[in-house]
Amino acid sequence: MRNILRAGLFLLLPFVLFQQAFAQHALPDEGEFTMALTGDSIITRRLSVYKEKEFLDLIEMIRSADAAFTNLEILFHDYEPYPMATSGGTWMRADPSLVNDVTWAGFDMVARANNHTGDYGVEGQRLTTMYVREAGLVQAGVGESLAEAREAKFLETPRVRVALISVASTFANHMRAGRSRDNVPARPGLNPIGYDKKHFLPKAELDSLRFIAQKLGLFRDQDGMPRGYNEKTQTSSEYSVKNLHLGTNPELKQL
Repeated sequence: MRNILRAGLFLLLPFVLFQQAFAQHALPDEGEFTMALTGDSIITRRLSVYKEKEFLDLIEMIRSADAAFTNLEILFHDYEPYPMATSGGTWMRADPSLVNDVTWAGFDMVARANNHTGDYGVEGQRLTTMYVREAGLVQAGVGESLAEAREAKFLETPRVRVALISVASTFANHMRAGRSRDNVPARPGLNPIGYDKKHFLPKAELDSLRFIAQKLGLFRDQDGMPRGYNEKTQTSSEYSVKNLHLGTNPELKQL
């Protein structure tokens, strides 16, 4: 498929939660409601020019669904904004006209919260929002405030009403949306999701790790305890180590 469009069922991070709100009335005709759920769309070249049968069969699968979704991992602008100091791995950008190929492929809804949302700052986010809106796509996961970024966006179909919520767990810190307070304006950005992990170890195992950390010179506290070490209770034989994060591929972090 020339690696142009990757479609299929994927576990997405940013992941998307779909909520189907069925109307009180019966469906207009028999049959099931179908959704096409695809992975990342990083489109930097036209899709509509290719005529291979296999590719067009794939496009027809997307178009024939009652609702079709993709993770829009690209920004649309003409380099009006400058790139940020940090990105989601690289600075994603495409010609604004290519948003029309997303709709040509049959997509109705796009997730905007991902690790490339803020590659070109707030202006790049806003320009992409404008072009996506003008193309008629339902988009979720970004906004002028945290409240807006968290909003569900709705797709109306003859059969059901579909709500789209988009969140990201991998992003540069400057990309996250924020709340307003008093006379402080909200920060535009993406809808972030955070999580915390606690690891409980028997004392003997923790002492072994402590010995290794001492040999490696990793202790920083005055009492020789590693940073992030917390004793659960004075008499407990178990200990808790908070905020232990293992680095993985940003796209494949597991919650």
